Amino acid sequence: MAKAPNDAAKRVIGAAIAAAILAAGFVIAPSVMAAAQPTSKAEYLGQKVSWNSCGTDLYCGKVQVPMDWSNLKSKSIGIAVIYHRASVAKPLGSVIFNPGGPGASGYDFVQDSLTSVGTNKLRQNYNFVGFDPRGVQHSSPAVSCYSPAQLDGLLYGSTGYPLGSAKDLAESRKSMAKFAAACAKKTGPALGFIDTISAAKDLDVLRSVMGDSKLNYLGYSYGTLLGATYASLFPTKVGRMVLDGAVDPTVSNDDQSVIQLKGFDNAFNNYLTDCMASSNCPFSGTLSQARAKVSAFLKTLETTSIPSTDNNREVNVWGANAGIDMALYSNAYWPILTQAFTQAFKGDGTMLLRLADLYNDRNSD
Repeated sequence: MAKAPNDAAKRVIGAAIAAAILAAGFVIAPSVMAAAQPTSKAEYLGQKVSWNSCGTDLYCGKVQVPMDWSNLKSKSIGIAVIYHRASVAKPLGSVIFNPGGPGASGYDFVQDSLTSVGTNKLRQNYNFVGFDPRGVQHSSPAVSCYSPAQLDGLLYGSTGYPLGSAKDLAESRKSMAKFAAACAKKTGPALGFIDTISAAKDLDVLRSVMGDSKLNYLGYSYGTLLGATYASLFPTKVGRMVLDGAVDPTVSNDDQSVIQLKGFDNAFNNYLTDCMASSNCPFSGTLSQARAKVSAFLKTLETTSIPSTDNNREVNVWGANAGIDMALYSNAYWPILTQAFTQAFKGDGTMLLRLADLYNDRNSD
């Protein structure tokens, strides 16, 4: 599936807000002439990239990195890179950007939503670089698992059992095992080399290719873990680094999930409090009463879906949860979430589904 929100979601939430996450549509990096495969670290760091114009002051290319960093003579893979050229005659260097995920396309972000990242002064003085980490989107090979229809089934399907029940967990484990097997089959051996440490080593190649002695880096969410990993591997090559929405690299994945859930819960409480202080809010009473209303609503969606006007797609608890989560990343989305709840409480899940589609990078097709 393409890494861009669907057109319907874009129309509803407005261009300004949509651009703050990802603009609709994408442009695939132009192909470049194949170069001889490097076989040493020095050759990878010193490679020359064929940059092609792909927009106003935008240049695209593919950077080669070894698939297996423990064997530099292994097959190379291509990292899709795009950069916006600084407007000053003598740039201060480059800033390499990762929007998170893991799996979000930094390439698409710079291609479509450049002005939503950083400041004009930053973009004037630095070349601003977006890339797709190994396995992602325009880089090759990209992870491939399911067809769009199959992925829809995974993201929006339901086991038909109450969440957390023994039958629900059994069906979920079965569906995830099937998904993982499909990823391994369709992606091939490269899947075994898609990891954060390898991606951090790829970052050092990007730093060198852009002509910088030190890495200037901006990372959001998972991108903070990638940046922190780079700093631990190459501490003497860290330049100016901003890690926004930091993932704690010292805790387990399970603990990180709990931390993130607490963050969502705090944001949800803030949303409800703000909503009830304004007009046209579908909630009233106390914060506890508002939370109870949402809880009861989601409980019904565990076994009974509600319709939407988007191609007659139905909305169950998975779609609703994803839509709510999307709106909790920024208070700019809170008015849209209020509209979504107002609709949903009347039996129309359209707006929740559009938010979920934005969260899942789903196109209208």
